[in-house]
Amino acid sequence: MKKLILALFIVLGVLSFSSSRISCVFGFRDDNYEQHPVVEVVETTGAIKNFLFGFKQHSDAAKRMYKKIENSRKVEFAIAKYSERLLLEILKKLDKKKYKGKVEIIEIGDENKDIREIVSRNGWIYNTYSSTEEIPGTVKLSGYEVNKGEVIQKFLRNYINGWKHDQ
Repeated sequence: MKKLILALFIVLGVLSFSSSRISCVFGFRDDNYEQHPVVEVVETTGAIKNFLFGFKQHSDAAKRMYKKIENSRKVEFAIAKYSERLLLEILKKLDKKKYKGKVEIIEIGDENKDIREIVSRNGWIYNTYSSTEEIPGTVKLSGYEVNKGEVIQKFLRNYINGWKHDQ
């Protein structure tokens, strides 16, 4: 019996604190890519810990993001596949607060039906791409027109490699 309890504690311990995943959402305000984007990040570690505390982390991040963008006329969110839950919380906050600005979402991954539902209800734009190379358009940086997909790829890659955002 003691071995069974010990084995259970070991399994639960591994499930609780392993498998770290970073969810991050970039928000570009008012089509201004030269200004540093607003960023919210949630690091989830382990299935049980995520289940117990993940909703609060995402909810708190959504509140912080809303405070950063509430006065913008337009916000363009960029996310990778595993950040959908965080983006969904942010969109719910925008919907609840009746955000009046325009919202555009660029996701690298498959379409999420819950995100699509909120976006459709509010008249926002939701585009999914399999890679950043597929993202159309250019943005102005330091006086030069640069491919929008390259800019978004840079932000996503830099953050994953340890780039720190400003709070």
